[in-house]
Amino acid sequence: MSWFMLNHGNLSILLHPLTRFEVLDHTERSMFLGPRYPLDISVLSEDLGDEVDLCLPIEMHGTIATQLVQSHNDVETSGLSTE
Repeated sequence: MSWFMLNHGNLSILLHPLTRFEVLDHTERSMFLGPRYPLDISVLSEDLGDEVDLCLPIEMHGTIATQLVQSHNDVETSGLSTE
C-alpha cells in the first residue's frame, strides 16, 4: 500500500478487501487514496455465498501462485525467517 500512497499522483485508488460481501467490501470496508468518487454498487452482490473462492484469481489455481504459497510454507516450517 505504501507504493500506491507514494506514487498515485493525481489518480484516485480504491483499496478494498476481497470477500464474498462485495457491497460491504466496496463501501464500508474500503478506502480511497486521493479524492473519493461515488461508486455504482448496483452491479455488486450483497453476498456471493459460501462456494466462492476469492483467495486466488481463477487462472492462477494450480500454477505459480500455488507454488509460491507452498514455497512460503516450506520456509516457515523449516524455521527460516521470511522477513
